[in-house]
Amino acid sequence: TDPKKSILKFAKFFRLYQNNFKNIKLKFILGNGFQKNYIDKIVKVFGKTSTHIRFIQNCKNLEKHIIWSDLAISSNGLTKYELASNAVPSMLFSFDINSHKIHRYFHRLKSSIYLGRIQKLKDKKLFEILKKIDNSYKYRERISKNSKKILDGGGLLRILKLIKN
Repeated sequence: TDPKKSILKFAKFFRLYQNNFKNIKLKFILGNGFQKNYIDKIVKVFGKTSTHIRFIQNCKNLEKHIIWSDLAISSNGLTKYELASNAVPSMLFSFDINSHKIHRYFHRLKSSIYLGRIQKLKDKKLFEILKKIDNSYKYRERISKNSKKILDGGGLLRILKLIKN
């Protein structure tokens, strides 16, 4: 679901600034909780002529789309962990205080970029961050490497070692 209409906000942003990000191809993943009238509003932002925009509804294989990505924008939930485990640089935003704290932690580890609470996110800030990311492969690569460090797949072994000792 999208309680704060964040996907609509990002769709409008990319429509407004599409000439500044001509090389970016977008996929909007729209889950089961999205109402048809809301999906129609999102799709209407771009019209039928946008060839660099895809809308994926009721996605059955999220990992396929994560692996395809050079950058992801995500919010609350487990997706940030999937992005990190696949070393996909991400920009995270939050709706509430709990996700705010977690996203800030990921940001401090330099494994993602925290955009802040969606209610306070300004187009200017998003534009500046996207420009930096779009213009710097090394920056995206650094975020990717940091993601690999925090989710290295060895957590179970560390837990078992703690239990054993």
